Formats: sequence, structure tokens, C-alpha cells
Amino acid sequence: MNQFDRITFAPNMMGGRACLRGLRITVSLVVNLVANGMSTSEILEEYPDLEGEDVKQALAYAAALANDEFHPFAPTTPKIRVSLVLLVKPFTHAADFHTITRAQASTVEVRWFE
Repeated sequence: MNQFDRITFAPNMMGGRACLRGLRITVSLVVNLVANGMSTSEILEEYPDLEGEDVKQALAYAAALANDEFHPFAPTTPKIRVSLVLLVKPFTHAADFHTITRAQASTVEVRWFE
């Protein structure tokens, strides 16, 4: 038996997010309900299409994702440095530089360094 046999994904349902048994109830919704203090019985009362095992698998799935060994904030050594240069409309004072908005930028140039 698959550990997460109740977790389903469909690109045309809920933006492809993890759902429970093909229902329009996402794993993240159930996890948020539990995180905000709802008990399993309260969740089942509020969402009668769900079963107790759905709530268990939603939490187990979230725990498995959190246990993943990918650490996006760990320091890494970049293979390629990218320098982004914004060419903007002229300004009159150096103090005006911080007020330049994206709309004022005329061009974006990306320079690659190896």
C-alpha cells in the first residue's frame, strides 16, 4: 500500500496542488486547520467528505515534505555570477536615486560572468 495513497495531484484541479482523494480539499488547508487548533473531529464535521485517515495522511505528507533534505537557505557556491544592470532615466540629484521605480527603468541588461 502506498504511504500517501490518499494524496492526489491533478494539473486542472486546485492549480495542481496536493489534494485529498481527488476532492477540492488541499493538504495545505487541512494542515492549516490543524495548526489553528481544529481537532480531527471538528475538521470532519466541517468537511463531511473527508475521513479521519485523510487528516492523518495530510499531516504525514506535510511532515515528509518538511523532513526533505533540501535546504534552500543553506549557503551554496554559485557556479555563475549574474550582474543585473538597470539603465534608468536621468535624475537630477544623487538623493533621487532611491526613489526610482520599476516603471522608470528603460532597459534591463543581464551580464553573465564565468
